[in-house]
Amino acid sequence: MLVTIKIFYHLPEAEIAHSLLESYAIPSFLFGKELVALNYLKHTTMGEIRLQVPEEMVEESLKILGKNSG
Repeated sequence: MLVTIKIFYHLPEAEIAHSLLESYAIPSFLFGKELVALNYLKHTTMGEIRLQVPEEMVEESLKILGKNSG
């Protein structure tokens, strides 16, 4: 089962987080990415980009993202 660990409103930020997790061999998925990419200027009215990981990798993923934020 996939779990949403973070919500983004800007595609570049979502892709950076996704790539970071992938570099640690954590499979991650960006739900809503295609919808935002279709109409980037109106993405806030169309929804969010959800970063999702397998349930068993949530804790490790959050540590990695927290360690690399700011």
